Amino acid sequence: MRLLPPIIALWFARAAVLVGALLPAGAGAWAQGGDLGREWLALKPENASIVFSAPGLDGQRVRFLRAQADNLSYTVENAVWTGPGSRYAKAVLQYVKLSPGYRFPVAIDPRALVDRFDGLKGKNIAFDRSRLATNALGRITYRRFRFDQVACIVFLQQWGAGDGAGDQQLGGYYCNEPGEPAG
Repeated sequence: MRLLPPIIALWFARAAVLVGALLPAGAGAWAQGGDLGREWLALKPENASIVFSAPGLDGQRVRFLRAQADNLSYTVENAVWTGPGSRYAKAVLQYVKLSPGYRFPVAIDPRALVDRFDGLKGKNIAFDRSRLATNALGRITYRRFRFDQVACIVFLQQWGAGDGAGDQQLGGYYCNEPGEPAG
């Protein structure tokens, strides 16, 4: 019998992110330059840890992927929403769960995430100031940003066991259509 994970609501502006804290036992986290040498596995939506709802995402194609680091220190799960004919992903979320004994040493500014997302690399991005919100897991940091007349939000939250910034991380971005505010 499979138990359903608790659902945790993360709210900012008009976008609600729902995360089910469910990854396989022994799974772990995400570090830039980490070796995800194993294959990315496509997931069915009902098996994904990430559920996201925001204006403009209805009818968008969503792809869920999961991979584990070769050294088994973390598991990472991605969700990417794209629309027909879109030049960029409307939303990208990445959930990382560190294996026991690992932790994130410090919290980071979500601005540092932007270079990790292929669809935003090389863009001329203008960032707003860093902002904080609080939810059931604790503090979530986010920044509004713009590129090519598109308004977006990038966010990062770290929580969980261990010293430092915890053993779980959710980060990503969401963009509205050109000319619409991002919240």
